[in-house]
Amino acid sequence: MCKPPLLDNQATHADEADEPEDLQTASEDSALKHRLDLQTGEDGLSDEEAARRLLQHGRNELPDLRTPNTLTALLLLNGFVGFFEDMRAGDAVAALKVGVF
Repeated sequence: MCKPPLLDNQATHADEADEPEDLQTASEDSALKHRLDLQTGEDGLSDEEAARRLLQHGRNELPDLRTPNTLTALLLLNGFVGFFEDMRAGDAVAALKVGVF
């Protein structure tokens, strides 16, 4: 079986296996990059820097979302419809019992 020719920018799995990646170095490089991006040291932010960032950016939390009124109305409507359907089903069962006996 003949292999198709490779383009210049393509590589085979065997080519990738010839160059093992040092995972420890990759992890350290990634950690260093994140520390540089966040402008912090190995021990994290100092108390003063954390307080400054808290004042500048606020707390790291998502805002509270309120439930839209249409969703609340639909939930209430669903509850009422379900209640009346159950009530009608109970009446139908009672009518069937009367017809059987």
